[in-house]
Amino acid sequence: MNTDTIKLAPGFTVVYNGDRGTSRGQIQAVFADSTNNIFDFERDINLITGSFYGDYTLGSNRSLVASAAFQSTDQQLLPGDLLFQIGGPLTVRGYPSDGIAGDKGYYGSLEFHQKNFLNISFLDGYVFTDLGAVYSTFPEKTTLASVGAGVNYDFKNNNRFEMTAAFPLLDSLNNQSSFVFYAGLTFKGL
Repeated sequence: MNTDTIKLAPGFTVVYNGDRGTSRGQIQAVFADSTNNIFDFERDINLITGSFYGDYTLGSNRSLVASAAFQSTDQQLLPGDLLFQIGGPLTVRGYPSDGIAGDKGYYGSLEFHQKNFLNISFLDGYVFTDLGAVYSTFPEKTTLASVGAGVNYDFKNNNRFEMTAAFPLLDSLNNQSSFVFYAGLTFKGL
């Protein structure tokens, strides 16, 4: 390996469960000791990271789902295992997975869900918008933004098949497409 990193990441999580929704937030202070094996030097790196997830029931089988994450540091040129990455089906959809990385950054997602989509009890249709940015030495800032729609097919024991179409709004990456289609299966058991 080119870099060896040892991390200590104390933090805390706050969870809220209410009648109409739930939310969960987490923040961590990351203290890392990174050794570059090629140039034979060692440095201490400090980061603050955080994440949020929330869902709120609007009624009539409608809900809002929001998620976000960030990383902040005053240091530059972090080793690859400490970079903040966005793009792909779990952060800013519509861009390649791990499309861009930087020393610090953020992303957020907002989804509007309609259960019983097309009057089919096991379908959950949704529309979404995603936004994120990373900061690095060059380019100094890269922003990704997208919109899209999808459908979830829920079956026995909370297992799920999901299909999503995402459309990037900004021409930010050399290897991006005009749209990206995702499909996934979440299997939790029988």
